[in-house]
Amino acid sequence: MKSLLISFVLALAFATQTFGLTEILSEDCSKCPDCLNDAHLGGYTYPNKDICKFCQCKNGVGSLEKCENGTRYDGNKGGCVHDDTGKCSCCTDCCLNECPICYHGIDFPMKNDNDKCAYCLCSKDGGIYKEKCPWGYRFNVETGSCDIRDPECGQIDCPGVKCTGGDHEEHFKDENSKDNCDFCCCKPNDTNVYYKSCPWGEKFLHGTCDESTKGQCKPPAGRSVDEFVPVNPCHGVVCPRDHTKALLKASRKSPHSYCKCQSDGEVALHHCQPGHTFDERIQSCVSTPKLTSWSDCDTVTCPADPTGYPLQVDPVNPAAYCQCDWGGKAHPMPCNPGAFFNYDYQKCL
Repeated sequence: MKSLLISFVLALAFATQTFGLTEILSEDCSKCPDCLNDAHLGGYTYPNKDICKFCQCKNGVGSLEKCENGTRYDGNKGGCVHDDTGKCSCCTDCCLNECPICYHGIDFPMKNDNDKCAYCLCSKDGGIYKEKCPWGYRFNVETGSCDIRDPECGQIDCPGVKCTGGDHEEHFKDENSKDNCDFCCCKPNDTNVYYKSCPWGEKFLHGTCDESTKGQCKPPAGRSVDEFVPVNPCHGVVCPRDHTKALLKASRKSPHSYCKCQSDGEVALHHCQPGHTFDERIQSCVSTPKLTSWSDCDTVTCPADPTGYPLQVDPVNPAAYCQCDWGGKAHPMPCNPGAFFNYDYQKCL
């Protein structure tokens, strides 16, 4: 029993971490040794001469990737960590000479002329950083904070709906819904706003899903009509007091975005560059892999009793996952089109 527990812990560790090297194999990321490819089917990384970048090897193919702003590559971690050197915190649209000469050693927010949904933070450590406003808000020059709602900074679902944390479930119309197939709701004893989908063929009308409307609604694939879906794409992300120790988290909205804790304790949604997907194991956005129509779960080790055993990452296809059966065999299961499997959430997003 003890050996089985150890095997489970090791399997879980390898599934959630990416193997990293501390030596540079090639400056252009062209070298991906076969021996390492065979040993680390989920991919591995190694450093570049630029500490803000790294090489990623996957399926024997190397690519040069860049850590997210404010982070640097650490081969011991196999991914990007908080940049304590200041070399990877450069902001192309935030100029150091815009910071006040004297700001008394405090964090001072400034307007970002190139992005109204963000601001430039003149840090008390002497650096300058680009910070994103919370989802759906833009920076207010007069107050020095992000307190102006703006749909161009993220479409705000369920506008005007506030949950008080009462003991009853409440339903509201989503003013942003074009077809009334979804509606806003409050869970009992919860102040977060959620939305649900009406059953097949029904529309939300007068506070309930009405089948007499004979609508063309159908629940999204993979979602139950009883499922509470958080409106906030970074719902559940809790920031520690020291934001530099916070890990980037995959968002619930898209595999091409992530949630980041900022210096003010707020969580903001960041988007990857076009053609990139966020990899939580590496803590960075990487080139979106070309999807394959085949999967390989033969290398996944399954316990004799799969009860409670988590779904596993498919080693060769990010749009699929491996599920263990009672015979100790793992089977490939495809995600819905456009979705990628997220190990932490144990679902395709």
